[in-house]
Amino acid sequence: MNFFLLSRQATARYLYPMRHYAILIAKGFVVGAIDVVAGVSGGTIAIIVGIYADILKALARFDIKAVKLLLAGRIKELLEYIPWKFLTAVSIGVFLAVLTMARVLGFFFDQFPLYTWAALFGLVGTSAFYVRTLIKKQTPALWMIMILGVLVAYKFVELIPTQTPNTGWFLALVGMIAVCAGLLPGLSGSFTLILLGKYQFILEAINTRDIPVLAWFGIGVVIGLVLFVRAITWLLDRHNDLTMAILTGLMIGSMRKVWPWHDGLGGNTILALFCMTFGGFFVVWLHRFSKKYE
Repeated sequence: MNFFLLSRQATARYLYPMRHYAILIAKGFVVGAIDVVAGVSGGTIAIIVGIYADILKALARFDIKAVKLLLAGRIKELLEYIPWKFLTAVSIGVFLAVLTMARVLGFFFDQFPLYTWAALFGLVGTSAFYVRTLIKKQTPALWMIMILGVLVAYKFVELIPTQTPNTGWFLALVGMIAVCAGLLPGLSGSFTLILLGKYQFILEAINTRDIPVLAWFGIGVVIGLVLFVRAITWLLDRHNDLTMAILTGLMIGSMRKVWPWHDGLGGNTILALFCMTFGGFFVVWLHRFSKKYE
């Protein structure tokens, strides 16, 4: 009897960590898959699945203390200080999702550009509405800031060239900006890539395994994570309403960039409007799902 009891306890000790990390990988996959779709925030999804605060805390551990432990060769203490198992599990899920969704979206952009842009337009517009709901106390001053954000973004999108450089420094800069946007609830890193003219370019690089492009972009992502995670945490803790008002305005104004009929794209207008509506309803469903399990 004792033997079977001990065997059962030993099996539980082995299986529980495996199940725990499998769940983390699944959560990372959901966050990554959603964030690849421009207009839907990976940060918001991370909140829904319950790992947003853990991600920020884990990333904040890449600090001066971590550098000192690394330089001193105290690897064991470094691994105890940084929750590397958690970050590895989530990163595996995100990586798998990016590889999967990049190929799917690349196909739709190639074969059905008008309908893909229409769906993204619906996603971004509806997401902007829900970002506004994250403002806890709406005041006339915040509404003015929101409107100002709309005007600034609308004009700024016009100034961004259609073709942006593919040099290493610019790809690293794009990676920094995109990861910071992705960490903010309500703002999509992929949508930021669209604004900077690099969304389809990065998707193609992922699908074709273009290592130099992905390396420069990855360098920017890592730098952005290390430098700005504390700033993002501070903004959300101290100035949540102001931050969300600015984000809402910027998202609405930037919708000019994802207008489905840009560049003279042709196709069935009714079907395009249906795809736009579908994109909006997807965000509505996602929002209700998050409320159900909040």
